[in-house]
Amino acid sequence: MCFRYPHRGIRPLLAPNAKIINLQNILQTPSAKHLLGTDQLGRDILSRLLAGIRTELLIGLAVAVVVSIIAIGWAMLSARCKRMNNWRGDKLEDIVLLPRDIICAFPWLVLLLLLISLPGNKGVILMTLVVGVVILPRTVSILQEVYSPLTEWRARLQNVLKAISIALIFTAAGAIFYVALLSFLGFGLPLGIMELGTLANSGTGFMQQAPWLLIAPLVVLSLILIIGVITGEALTERFGFRSGAFWSKTIE
Repeated sequence: MCFRYPHRGIRPLLAPNAKIINLQNILQTPSAKHLLGTDQLGRDILSRLLAGIRTELLIGLAVAVVVSIIAIGWAMLSARCKRMNNWRGDKLEDIVLLPRDIICAFPWLVLLLLLISLPGNKGVILMTLVVGVVILPRTVSILQEVYSPLTEWRARLQNVLKAISIALIFTAAGAIFYVALLSFLGFGLPLGIMELGTLANSGTGFMQQAPWLLIAPLVVLSLILIIGVITGEALTERFGFRSGAFWSKTIE
């Protein structure tokens, strides 16, 4: 028996079999036909992983672009106040950074769960907003480390562009981590939207029969995060910024 979920929009090109249910292929081990095996409904794991990667990257990039633009303005304003080099500048800097300090006072996981539990439609938009709010002050901390105001406007512009490129990578990696963790804990995207954390969560009940259901999405997620961290650190060193373990600031 084989049938499909109802699907709206354009059929995914990279994962055409992600929603095809085949009850004759339940929990098949990896083979030439299904490279990573099948799940409890006979769906191809590789196709579902590709669809999950697409969801993670879209949300991560959306959060990274919006948050990085806001954060660079926030960091530049803070740096401008600090350049005054007097008590007024110190007070203004404290006021500018007060929202960041308030948000960072909450443990990031507690704040994530608190915001995601608010009433409303638990969709992609809410997930993006929640992750953006939690990661924004941490991105500001990254940009404060890599951004130093210069007197010449061209050098300052180049410095800002370099800082944004680093912030984009670390923020996207952090957002992907946050989204996957929320989904793994059962607070993520609605059913029907494939995402790596949701796929890993669905595999926890089949560890003895089909461990690949849990291992495959966790390995893919780890590779995405490792690539993001290595790329961000390489850019940090390439651009000559101070290395302050920027990745740790994203999830501190």
